[in-house]
Amino acid sequence: MAIRPSSSPQSSRLSQSRLSGRLPHGGPNSRFDVLGDLWNDQAIADEPYEAVNLKTFESIPQINRLPEELRWEIQVVGQVLPFKSNRYVIDHLIDWDNIPTDAMFRLTFPQRDMLEPVHFDRMARTLDAGADAKEIKRTINCQRIYPPRSGDRREILDAAAPVIQAPPRQPD
Repeated sequence: MAIRPSSSPQSSRLSQSRLSGRLPHGGPNSRFDVLGDLWNDQAIADEPYEAVNLKTFESIPQINRLPEELRWEIQVVGQVLPFKSNRYVIDHLIDWDNIPTDAMFRLTFPQRDMLEPVHFDRMARTLDAGADAKEIKRTINCQRIYPPRSGDRREILDAAAPVIQAPPRQPD
């Protein structure tokens, strides 16, 4: 991520401080500049924020170019794991010619290998059956895919505790 220089009075004082020689200064042509030409692109700066989630991702033109199977996998895994992004990431950071191996795509969209195969198959069957939100939540909770809530900790600790058996008593 690029470190954007600031023109605030506080930042100008910081740049004059004794630490300024050790602080990274971002900007165009800087070794800390990751965004390159996007740094000064006013068109990008003027784009409104638009969230993308499981309900809206199918409306993105780039997604429609993906194979149907990959879109289905995103839909299935997205029911279990949280998924939210924005149009900036989708439009400017993902290399759509390198799907599904693009690192930013894999970090942004839910992937099939994020779930155990048995959990993926169970959720896919639930969605294929046309289940409602209540049934989907029941399937997720039944599989114990979510991490346990804090109230369940005691039960898990008790179940995970080693069982120590005393050696048989020797007759006196």
